[in-house]
Amino acid sequence: MGVSTRTSRNETLPITDINQFILEQVYDIYNQKYGICEISHIHNLGIAPPKKKIWIMLLGNHSAGKSSYINWYAEETVQKTAVSIETTGFSFIQSGKKKQTLQGPATLQLYPFLNDLMRMRGIKENINTEIVTSRAKKIHLLTLIDTPGLVDGDAMQYSFDPEEVMLILAKECDLIFTFFDPIGQALCQRTMHIVESLSKKYPSKLHFYLSKSDQVPDETDRQRVLIQIAQNVSQKIPNNFSLNIPTIYLPSPDNENNVVRNHIDETLKEIDRAILLKVQSVLDDFKSDCNLIIEVLEKKLLDDKRKVEFISLKNRKGFSDSTFLVFVLFALFYLLIILEVAPRMTLEMLIPSYATIFLIVVSYSYYRNYLDMPETLTKTHKKEISDQILYSNELLTKQKVNEY
Repeated sequence: MGVSTRTSRNETLPITDINQFILEQVYDIYNQKYGICEISHIHNLGIAPPKKKIWIMLLGNHSAGKSSYINWYAEETVQKTAVSIETTGFSFIQSGKKKQTLQGPATLQLYPFLNDLMRMRGIKENINTEIVTSRAKKIHLLTLIDTPGLVDGDAMQYSFDPEEVMLILAKECDLIFTFFDPIGQALCQRTMHIVESLSKKYPSKLHFYLSKSDQVPDETDRQRVLIQIAQNVSQKIPNNFSLNIPTIYLPSPDNENNVVRNHIDETLKEIDRAILLKVQSVLDDFKSDCNLIIEVLEKKLLDDKRKVEFISLKNRKGFSDSTFLVFVLFALFYLLIILEVAPRMTLEMLIPSYATIFLIVVSYSYYRNYLDMPETLTKTHKKEISDQILYSNELLTKQKVNEY
């Protein structure tokens, strides 16, 4: 039984994929009223909502084929491709109901977790989002990031630091595809510098490809290019990094009979694998966040219960103190009346009663403290107070015997 087609309030397109269904449902639970994010904000837990899409960043040299790959995957002309036209900013491509372009401020508002980019000078003018209507492949689950082509020297000037932006975006990405073309290979120092930085922080996200491999039909030349790229890349990445550089090129009617083996399907498999891992990760984080909230709320409920019990105990003590005070005042009032009307002989007989009242007061005080004693008090302390109460009662009994 398949997932029923529905429209989420946060997604304008119908959901027909089980993975998209899960990501949408979990996202809604986080962001709905009294959802996980709101509860987290109230209790300062710092829980962030998951992303609804898998992020893939494409980086490489000038004219390495990044924009062409995006157009091929979306089966739609999204990015301009030509040798003389190079992407100079960062473009976010994702599927939507209506084709439109969002400029810098709107893009940063769409992705609030990229707050670090907002503080960078010159980035707002060089960042945009392209909403496409395509439903090809798995693009409805992806956000593809097209990055500026990197060149050495002063051939291309930027009003921002592209390497710093790439490092910020890499933190949010699930995959990073690095394209080396046969002409530029792995000779651009700027490209290799960012590869080195990314391999130290996010080695599992990095994947390398020799793009436009159909431009080198000779097997010997192609192997020579691959060896050169592998040597340069291996110098920049950790020794324990598994280096694999498949050859890819975009399928077209012109190269159907090309003898060069095309591994472009490997990129699709990596994307499918990343989608499954993303869903598992989102569900694991969802479970952990729920357990954290339950733990915090249970602790707060226990603290509130203890506060209520403490206030109730104080109220009971206040009531007993008031009752005892009324009793003492009544006894004193009674004695004052006797002092006024009784002869001296009678007073001498009543003097022992004063000691009796004193012992009653002392015994009651000890008894009340015994009742209000915390459970954490040791049995030895309780026994000592109990013995004091018994001793007071013995004195009271002896006093009564002496009266008679």
